[in-house]
Amino acid sequence: MVLFIATITLKNIPPILHRALKERAEHSRRSLNSEILSTLEKTLEIRERNVGLLLLEAEQFRKSIKFKISSKDIDLAKRKGRA
Repeated sequence: MVLFIATITLKNIPPILHRALKERAEHSRRSLNSEILSTLEKTLEIRERNVGLLLLEAEQFRKSIKFKISSKDIDLAKRKGRA
């Protein structure tokens, strides 16, 4: 399967808009690029996601993680979160 993903360069972004996007990205724990894509999808009301693309993105994200989390780590975090 060949995927075409477009690249866009934004120019002349007002500082207040850039700052607001960065703050939303940090709050959402996303990169600035991911926050912009998410905002565009919401604004344009794009609801349908290509499942193949979503799986590819998830696989790429998993490969980018520098550490491994075990099921024990997850269970411990859940218990701590409920305390």
